Amino acid sequence: MNKNKDFFIKLSKVDLDISNFNHEYRLINSKKKIKKHQKILNNISLEIKNGEKLGIIGPNGAGKSTLLRLIAEIYKPTSGSYEKKGTCIGFFGNIFYDEYLLGIEFIKNSLMLFGHSKKQIDHEINNIIDFIDIGDYIYKTFHTYSEGMKARVSLATVIFAKPSILLIDEGIGAGDRFFIEKTRKIIDKILFETPILIMSSHDEDLLSKFCKKSILMNNGEIVKSGETSEILDYYKSEIFKDKLSN
Repeated sequence: MNKNKDFFIKLSKVDLDISNFNHEYRLINSKKKIKKHQKILNNISLEIKNGEKLGIIGPNGAGKSTLLRLIAEIYKPTSGSYEKKGTCIGFFGNIFYDEYLLGIEFIKNSLMLFGHSKKQIDHEINNIIDFIDIGDYIYKTFHTYSEGMKARVSLATVIFAKPSILLIDEGIGAGDRFFIEKTRKIIDKILFETPILIMSSHDEDLLSKFCKKSILMNNGEIVKSGETSEILDYYKSEIFKDKLSN
């Protein structure tokens, strides 16, 4: 599916203003003091080419998740330019489920939305079901699922879609530890083979494993970029901690 080698993401001087956000975002952040035209992302310039894996590092509230959602085109920039080439799919954890949709229906419908043909889905569906490993629950509705089961289904659907651009926000390695460890080799293989991977995480080992380069974000801005080990060292340094306290 990823025959084209010209995949890329390019953001140039991108700003995102609070006025672009919907009512749901405002409710979630209702306890924060948010100005009417406050910038959530400020002057973001970033270019990611085919074959690159990028980590996003920073404290809570730095803008990491917001940047991923902008790249996924959930949010639109207030100003600046954003270009991409390739199928972009995000795993953000909080996926909407129709509680009365069968697990198997969710997988098939999602893969069709991601651009897979019926023939491709039929070819992969048994591998996906085996990977999820929830027995007959795959033929039951979501309202009978535990949160762990829902996470298995959504993660499997995203990674088996094999997009050219995969965005992950704290999803891999959280929640169902037994499942993650059991399927680690498969997950690792798919992530390494993904043409462009952008991952936000507080897990240093995970970032170091998959991402050669990273950016450090704070207050909606990219404050540093470079090798992942260098960015992690700076993030933990007293210099950066002093900047956070000022």
